[in-house]
Amino acid sequence: MKYVPPLAGAEKEGTTRVPKKNKRVLTFFLSMRIVIICSGSQGDVQPCLALALGLIKRGHSIVMVCNRRYKHLVSSYGVRWSQLSGDPQALLSSPEGQKWLANGDVAKFFSMMTDMLKQNWDNIVQDLDAACSTAECIITTQLGVSAAYW
Repeated sequence: MKYVPPLAGAEKEGTTRVPKKNKRVLTFFLSMRIVIICSGSQGDVQPCLALALGLIKRGHSIVMVCNRRYKHLVSSYGVRWSQLSGDPQALLSSPEGQKWLANGDVAKFFSMMTDMLKQNWDNIVQDLDAACSTAECIITTQLGVSAAYW
């Protein structure tokens, strides 16, 4: 397959628009395998899903790594899903989590999240390794960073 520069065959000189006949060739060279790691509530997952859909429209291959709770949501949009162990939403729904939400104790929240990560660490590492092993780009949210690096 031959590389065709974006300006080749453009209707007007100086334009950066890629003619239709060249888009297939450029997509082959510019598409990436991207993994998006997101954890948290649906409010954390939905923006990542919107990003995934935009990247898919641009020809990229996307895998979203998130909790099982969001598998149906992600899959219903045709985005590949991969598991991320642990469930912050379940933690916040627990009696201890509800107590934290009522008091707003940030230190307690991070303590609870750290405990959840420690309990699920081996599974989280396996999940991330499986999902990211062939990735060319990894995008993560703040809570996803917690899962990836704690």
